[in-house]
Amino acid sequence: MNIPDSEKKVLADFKYAIPELTEWKRYARMPRVGFFAENGHITRLTLRGLNLTELPNSIGNFKELRELLLDSNYLSSLPESFQNLTNLEVLQLERNNFTLLPIWIGNLKNLRVLFLGDNKFRTLFETIGNLENLRELDLGRYNFTSLPEWFGNLKNLTCVYLGPNKISVLPESFKNLKKFAWIGLEDAGLRSFSNIPQEFIDQIDPFEDCLDWECFSSKGNYPSKHAKETIGLDENIYDIWDYYCVSPLELAAKYAKDQNSLIPHEKDRLAWEGGFRERQLIEEGGVEPDDFILAEINKRLVIKCDNGLELIK
Repeated sequence: MNIPDSEKKVLADFKYAIPELTEWKRYARMPRVGFFAENGHITRLTLRGLNLTELPNSIGNFKELRELLLDSNYLSSLPESFQNLTNLEVLQLERNNFTLLPIWIGNLKNLRVLFLGDNKFRTLFETIGNLENLRELDLGRYNFTSLPEWFGNLKNLTCVYLGPNKISVLPESFKNLKKFAWIGLEDAGLRSFSNIPQEFIDQIDPFEDCLDWECFSSKGNYPSKHAKETIGLDENIYDIWDYYCVSPLELAAKYAKDQNSLIPHEKDRLAWEGGFRERQLIEEGGVEPDDFILAEINKRLVIKCDNGLELIK
């Protein structure tokens, strides 16, 4: 095996027999354990489902490593030397015990694929937004209620998986993701699709599987009985488009000018999705505070504190 002794040492430090693989097909059925070498260096390593609780600090010796599959273990941290893996392009950490990622994860600038699903994260470090070459991101199976605004910094992102989750609205910055090709929203709890990039909507072929359209028909994705009856039962793609193509901001501006200008399901949607700026527009338009639409928006924006006080965003 013509690879450097420093890389052989890493293999020995795992205390597993790690065989060399003759080929590497990440999207085929990968073996649980193995490595692949090119040009005298280990470039790909898979250690899946081995009950690993930690990685040896020597893993930083894999300077030419491009793909690392560590899913289905019991890892909760990464050694400091991990930040030396600057050529890493694919990192799969799903189904582990991570609660946080190190701040320096954002320094792995060559990362194209990052799978974090099914861990124990409560928050995401802003430095993930520095991964300017990231193409694919898995954030599924958490209890996130929102995504941070820095999410829109991932300008080259083409695929993201967000479900199951509790994310009701995508951040405004999501519109910056102009290269989107696929988004997984099954059971994500999303109520508003207005921040999905228009470029993505424009290129959708409803007869192609480029979006989890079936998730749109799940009961949790529609705010009203009217929407479920209109859209959810027959899963008509064009009805879905008609329902979501107008942003709540546009609906609010229209409603502020003329309260009778919205049809019933538009009023219902505005009541659910109206945010701070929408409420401002309505108030500026002279709508009375006791108006039922404004009341619904205010109700949704109430923050209940532990001491019983209620604040308005």
